[in-house]
Amino acid sequence: MTHLRVALLWAASLWLQLVVAPLLRWLQGYPDVTFLTWLAVGLFLRGRGFWVWTLLWGFSTGWVSALPDVAVLVAYVGLGFLLERIRERLWERPYLLLFGGTLVGTMALRLWEYGVVQFIGAKIPWVEALRQVLIPSLWWNLLLALPVYTVVSGFTGPRRTET
Repeated sequence: MTHLRVALLWAASLWLQLVVAPLLRWLQGYPDVTFLTWLAVGLFLRGRGFWVWTLLWGFSTGWVSALPDVAVLVAYVGLGFLLERIRERLWERPYLLLFGGTLVGTMALRLWEYGVVQFIGAKIPWVEALRQVLIPSLWWNLLLALPVYTVVSGFTGPRRTET
């Protein structure tokens, strides 16, 4: 997979996150298109290329969100380590890794964001955050995981690269 294709996917995911995702808001949850695209691309990339794009994806997602840039970057790097460890064992089962990564990643990102928001000073009740943000976001991401993976794999091809 060339870096030009990944760059196009990165730009398209940011555009979709900024323009389309707010239109799909359900309660206070919305799909995380950048995360789903990063996860799908992460199933194809290996090595240094994966980490460079993880850093870029994490920083840019933090930059366009209301959270501190470093908080989102730390979350993406942590999920990147988790993805690499699990990918070593489940590399023959990309759909299992896709849906498992979507489930665990969405919950981890939203819980991390909840902790950051609480640390900043916003007092949001736990049950309200779970009911209004985490569960709708999780449903959206699980619903869109396969279409995003299909678009990414069709765009990049089924090849795995060592970049």
